[in-house]
Amino acid sequence: MYDSDKRRLSAGEETQQQQLQRQNMFSSNPVKGCTSYTMKSINITKVAVICALCILQLEAATTLSGFGFELLQSQLVAFESRMQTQLEQLQLSVKQTQHEQERLKQEIFQKLAHQDSGVYLVQLIRFSNESFEVFRDGNLNGIYMKGGKQDSNKGIHWYYFRGYRYSLKATKMMIRPYNHDKK
Repeated sequence: MYDSDKRRLSAGEETQQQQLQRQNMFSSNPVKGCTSYTMKSINITKVAVICALCILQLEAATTLSGFGFELLQSQLVAFESRMQTQLEQLQLSVKQTQHEQERLKQEIFQKLAHQDSGVYLVQLIRFSNESFEVFRDGNLNGIYMKGGKQDSNKGIHWYYFRGYRYSLKATKMMIRPYNHDKK
């Protein structure tokens, strides 16, 4: 039946053609009625068999003894081992990177902290007495004298300011602005 024919029908009405089709389907005539009914039942049976086979295949794949489960389980184990290996490599790489960064920071600090742009080196951190004694003449603070009464060497001795006999009581650091225009 066409769409235009369906539109003409109101609810509950049947055409003669529809009535004849229904009668032919269930009539005793083995050629016309049973053939279409038999074909429909055969198609339904085919669909049912195909669905049953698909369900059986799915059940076989999800059971513990099915090949699909074992395959999925082996893939999961392989994936987990790869991820664990990559995680360990990443953690090791991060540790090595952190160690290298700390070593680099220490080396740069050692270079920059103990070297001045001038002729003399400035010792910012006293590692031992020997290294401090080597750079004492270039240090702003000079040689630290022991406490107590001393005639000429009270306070901080700054070697190049007025010689050995002169001792500073205080120091003051001032920064001179740099003139970019003059060279």
